Amino acid sequence: MKKYDITILIVEDDTAGLHLVKTNLARRISNVITAVDGREGLKKFLKHKPSIVLTDIEMPFLNGLEMSTEILKDCPDTKIVVMSAYEDTEYFVQAIDLGAESFLIKPLESVKLNHVIKKLISEIHKDEELIKKQKELEASEMRFRNVFKSMKDMVFVLDKNDVFREFYGSKNSSTFYEPKYFLKKDQKKIMPKNLSDEYLKYKKKLFLKKTTQSFEYELVNKTASGWFSANLDIHEDGESVVATVREITEQKQFQEKLIQSEMKFFDLFDNAPDMYFAVNSEGNVINVNNFGAESLGYSKDELIGDSVWKIVYKEDLERVQKEVSDILKQKVQGTELNFRKIRKDGSVLFVHEKTSLTFDETGDVAELRIICRDVTIVKELEQQKEEDHQKIAKAKVEWEKTFDNIDDIIAIVDENFNIIRANKAFAEMCNLQTKEMVDKKCYEVFHKMHKNPDYCKLHNT
Repeated sequence: MKKYDITILIVEDDTAGLHLVKTNLARRISNVITAVDGREGLKKFLKHKPSIVLTDIEMPFLNGLEMSTEILKDCPDTKIVVMSAYEDTEYFVQAIDLGAESFLIKPLESVKLNHVIKKLISEIHKDEELIKKQKELEASEMRFRNVFKSMKDMVFVLDKNDVFREFYGSKNSSTFYEPKYFLKKDQKKIMPKNLSDEYLKYKKKLFLKKTTQSFEYELVNKTASGWFSANLDIHEDGESVVATVREITEQKQFQEKLIQSEMKFFDLFDNAPDMYFAVNSEGNVINVNNFGAESLGYSKDELIGDSVWKIVYKEDLERVQKEVSDILKQKVQGTELNFRKIRKDGSVLFVHEKTSLTFDETGDVAELRIICRDVTIVKELEQQKEEDHQKIAKAKVEWEKTFDNIDDIIAIVDENFNIIRANKAFAEMCNLQTKEMVDKKCYEVFHKMHKNPDYCKLHNT
């Protein structure tokens, strides 16, 4: 099997779990490094600079989130994967805010772990390819990069015939042309057609509404591109247009990163392996992830805005409503609930829920947040176990009843001839109670001798 030429660091204080994860990943990863706590993990990261860090949360000396914070300060591009037990899922949002790429619930499933690692490796390779291409263009883009850095507002005045009449501002213009290139030229002849059409559209609105008109546009040439905003105002002569232009490439890039971050958060939220609900104080669902809705047979739109009580099993409804009412009134954090939910098709599932509260500016409850896990299989196993215990107990009673009522004398004897159990017939023959027979030597009771005689069949056995 071909291995990925990449380094990954696993930080886990459970040595057995650490060994299992390392063995799994070592089949596909060329260099797997391990550490048993956050402090050792940070030290090994600074030494080896792995591309991916797979870390537990609760560890001695330095927990996984604290270690990851230090790692991302040193190397922001590091891919962090946080793994945690179900009880630790309140760290979910913290891990996302920190910049974690993924959140895995322990015990880890091999298929999910390999899927996440493979996806991150693909992203790393894409990033490396992008960096390579960027370096190839670095020389040709240097002039334009410097231009963008020194960019200031530029002010153009265009006459009623759309000819550039005046220019004010930095001579290091990031429009890729010297100011003199524009002067005394018709904008339709020198600007890209899409930009020229955009200008004419907003110029028409400007003179119609008599208020500032704004739009954004992108300029691209063979070696560079940049985003700009333009504000159009009517010149004091009443006929010309004053165009104030500002370079906004950095703002656009920031907005794109923000959108990507939000998309990543919602992707993790929707596809998390547990059901997540947000409920208001009136009991209406504010939000639910895809997994939660699909587990109950609904779409998200069918649940959001509707009462959360419609998915609670009827026989548990009154109890659960009282428990939730107490949580909201007393503002209790970290409560756990066990009850049954009902799916859209009428089937029932057992769930275990953990709750937390968020508050508004006045201190009133804003949301009840719920992490819900389907424990139906666990409940079914517990019920089966209880039924098995009952069957065993019943069989034992029947056996003891039969054993005691047999007319023949019966005794169970260990290897040292001690009586473990005797039936009533044997005890009556010896003028003893059955309990008095236990732990006595069979030859003392039956043969009235101090050792087992040679003619006794048990002697040779």
